[in-house]
Amino acid sequence: MAIQVQQGGIVPEEFSAALNKLFQGESLNSREKGLLQFALSPWFQYWENTFFQYQMGLLSESAWIASRNTIRDRLRRPLYQEWWELERAFWRSDFAQEVDAILAEVRKEK
Repeated sequence: MAIQVQQGGIVPEEFSAALNKLFQGESLNSREKGLLQFALSPWFQYWENTFFQYQMGLLSESAWIASRNTIRDRLRRPLYQEWWELERAFWRSDFAQEVDAILAEVRKEK
């Protein structure tokens, strides 16, 4: 499943540049931060669906663990943590609890 940013007003080059800065650990300006946070929802929708499929027995444990590891990697970045704390209430409670557990693991690593 490919997730693309297809919202009006986002210039692909600008989005890509902001994403590169994020992964390089560079500071983001407010527009770049906003662009990236706007794009997080589709990823979390994908992960929530993956978690649901895992719960229903439609997805193997190894596949869920791979997604879980990706979530953990992303939550190591403050941008993702800030977004999650603002948006947490809008997700299924069992998925929110799983993400909270992953976030707790990330915070213990520090």
